[in-house]
Amino acid sequence: MSYEYVEGITAADYAVRASGKTLGKLFESAAKGVTGIMIDSKTLGGKLSATLDGEAETVEELLFLFLEELLVVKDSKGVLFSSFSCVVSKDGKELHCSVRGDKIGSKGQDLLVDVKGITRHKFSLKKKKTGWEALVVLDV
Repeated sequence: MSYEYVEGITAADYAVRASGKTLGKLFESAAKGVTGIMIDSKTLGGKLSATLDGEAETVEELLFLFLEELLVVKDSKGVLFSSFSCVVSKDGKELHCSVRGDKIGSKGQDLLVDVKGITRHKFSLKKKKTGWEALVVLDV
């Protein structure tokens, strides 16, 4: 399970390539990658916990909606998450994710970039020999 930042995909946005042996691990990696663009995750506490559940017609749409939900929570509640435990149903249409995080602006946080949205530009999710890989472009 990992993520990396990808340069040269777009001129003004950020891109994250996430991977995981399972779909759940892929969702966790993608979420950590998105969060890591916004804040130094090492400075983000885990005082708050929540559950994020979702449904979609395809696993690609499920990932897209999940990442968008992270931004909705950031913008509406002022919370970012640093820890993710995600389970995706066998058919790839349902998600259950337990998350932990903290309010934005807590002492010692190192805020970086404000991600405005997840884009569909070059968005992809693919099954690989070693698991799953996704490419996500973020509007900043």
